Amino acid sequence: MSRLTRAEFVQICSEAILETRKKVVIRNQLSGYKKYHKEIKENHYFEKNVRKPILKAKDEDYMFRHDLVEHTGLGNCHELADHLIVEIGQRIDARSALAKLRIVASESHDHVYLEIKIQLENEIDYSYWEVDAWDPRIIDISPRPDGSIKNKESLAYGYKVKEVSSLYSDEIDYGQKITFFQAIPKPREGTPKCATPERDIFKKNRKLYKDYTIEEATEEKKFDPHGEIHYLQRASTWQRSAADTLKMMEEDPNDNNFKMITQ
Repeated sequence: MSRLTRAEFVQICSEAILETRKKVVIRNQLSGYKKYHKEIKENHYFEKNVRKPILKAKDEDYMFRHDLVEHTGLGNCHELADHLIVEIGQRIDARSALAKLRIVASESHDHVYLEIKIQLENEIDYSYWEVDAWDPRIIDISPRPDGSIKNKESLAYGYKVKEVSSLYSDEIDYGQKITFFQAIPKPREGTPKCATPERDIFKKNRKLYKDYTIEEATEEKKFDPHGEIHYLQRASTWQRSAADTLKMMEEDPNDNNFKMITQ
């Protein structure tokens, strides 16, 4: 079994997030709602053609959920997590590496995303990650030696979660492809007659959110489209082997992540 470097892992997550955002329009963010306004409001497309088949699927039907979400191209945070878990898993598996992947629900917010546990190359112990495509981010949330949580102050949805599902990255048959043909139609763009003016959309739709864009996440360094490592993805000294720790301290002596813990 191979081990990924931290840079390789972050690159994989970045590629997977971009792929999910490319393939899936977010139904409950403003731009996605406007794009398929008629289908969502009048035809109840999402409930009938996306959510209903997913709820009927078995827990282990990861490829079915992934391919259904990709076929319809529409989803909320849960559907984006269903798509993203396969995109990340297959990239890890293709490199003969292994990770524990979990879809989790925040205990304090109405939001679903991924948590990943992985042993990276030249690191002392497993690292834990919060990864999301709905609100793009890749954040190292590993426990420090003193029990505190790294980057906890940057977790917009809190640290405590409930597990929705979990598996190892080598448990999915990534070669399986589900074809829906005409059984499930693709959504059509368009607005309904007497559509709600944009200025009133949020008032009338309490579960609609602003757009969480790739550009905004990149600006905040929660995510980088090129897979670059920033503060929230960087290794701390207590995570690295002795040789790598020395090298990192020489490169960046002001890294607050590792100054908090004495070695």
